[in-house]
Amino acid sequence: MDKARILVVEDEDLLAEDIQERLKNLGYEVTAVAHSGEEALASVASTQPDLVLMDIRLKGNMDGIDAARVIRERFNLPVVYLTGEAGGATLERAKATEPLGYLLKPIDEKRLYSTVEIALYKHKMDQRLRRIERWFATTLKSIGDAVIVTDTEGRVTLMNPMAEKLTGRKSSETAGKPLAHVYQTVNAETREALDSLVPQALREGVVAGPTNRAVLISRQGAETPIDESAAPIRDNAGNVTGVVLTFRDVSEHQRARQALQESEERFRVLVEGVQDYAIFMVDPTGRVTSWNAGAERLLGYRSEEIQGAPLSRFSTAQEVRRGRPARELQLARQRGRTEVEGWRVRKDGSRFQANVIITALHDDQGRLLGFAQVTRDITGLKQAEKELTEFVSELKDIPLSQDRATAAFRIFQETLTNIARHARATRVNIRLAASHGRLVLEVQDNGKGVTARPFRRQITRLARNARAGLDARRRGEHCWTPWPGDDRRPAPSAHPLGKGHQHLKLCASSLQTTMP
Repeated sequence: MDKARILVVEDEDLLAEDIQERLKNLGYEVTAVAHSGEEALASVASTQPDLVLMDIRLKGNMDGIDAARVIRERFNLPVVYLTGEAGGATLERAKATEPLGYLLKPIDEKRLYSTVEIALYKHKMDQRLRRIERWFATTLKSIGDAVIVTDTEGRVTLMNPMAEKLTGRKSSETAGKPLAHVYQTVNAETREALDSLVPQALREGVVAGPTNRAVLISRQGAETPIDESAAPIRDNAGNVTGVVLTFRDVSEHQRARQALQESEERFRVLVEGVQDYAIFMVDPTGRVTSWNAGAERLLGYRSEEIQGAPLSRFSTAQEVRRGRPARELQLARQRGRTEVEGWRVRKDGSRFQANVIITALHDDQGRLLGFAQVTRDITGLKQAEKELTEFVSELKDIPLSQDRATAAFRIFQETLTNIARHARATRVNIRLAASHGRLVLEVQDNGKGVTARPFRRQITRLARNARAGLDARRRGEHCWTPWPGDDRRPAPSAHPLGKGHQHLKLCASSLQTTMP
């Protein structure tokens, strides 16, 4: 252990030499002996001792107390006073310089040793405490939470900059004031004043959390929604010595939460409003956790009766035995998304052909949350594909020109496609025949549609325009076949039979469901 270095300040030479000798015998190093206050300051600056033994009564313009005050303020060194007799006024001046000990003359060696050691230890602890306080103060200034510290009477002892900002008050003007004069909150809904959490923390000795949504009212009247808590401060013996009140501005959090809730609500309304698709969620084990109106319409289950049911409920018994539902989830987990087609089973036991898209859902850390499944009934589309194949086969046996065969094929193709997509048909009957030089196409389905009577005149006009379009196409001319009442004209680059032909096909597909 290094020797402590001590400066002796004594204006009596014999006594100074005696003290110096005693210190050396005790194992200390004497850096210098000064005889006045001015000399003491110069010696401290040049020798940088660990401790100063200072005689109170010194000759000259600066006595020991004045010199000790400068040494403490400028060099932050511990001082032990040497004194013979001192009056009350002198002692009061000496105490103001915060000395770490007093030694009465004549000096006793044992008392000298104990006083020096205690002074060095106390100074070391003071330095350590100050470092902790500086670290604590820096931490309080840098954190984003507001902090107010109170004593056991609920009076403010410390506020950090964030607390100053939110309350609109300076720490210097709030020290020693009751917390109620600095920190005022009301209930966000009722606007009633809320009791402080500090008394509860003091009384119960536990962390007190908020029971209501709090709004902090600043000195200027500004309102800030906050989260708050109060924790007791305990000493080494476990006694409560104060309370730390922490609170934070949650305005951004509330706005983000509100935006998220609105977004979730819009998404919920969107999903639940979809009627043509079954959209629902399953957890990572494959059990249903959400259910939309389209799922209820398509599969027949109400939301409350299907929640928690396994995904295999909608598969055929044969596919369940083969483990296909589990494999589909596994594929979605591995690839992120999978799309399959196959048979699905409704609540009443009926089956339908479905297109199914399963998407794996993960959180920000990549953990699997579950799966989103979108199911679409494609029974009508599959039948339309079958009918189209048969139509192509029959069309080969009917003598038509290339242009007319192409036009007939496209009209038929679009008709079946629109029936499957928009009429929601599950059964389509088709009759194709050549009679008296005409190609007769009859299409009937069980989907929804409109009657043909109001549009008979328009159908006649469209048919006439379609024939004109075919003739124009042979001549390489542009053709425009507008919907009745549509005065628009085609752009110069319009393709023959482009826009007008499309109108004809749409008309046909929308009316075929009720035409005889």
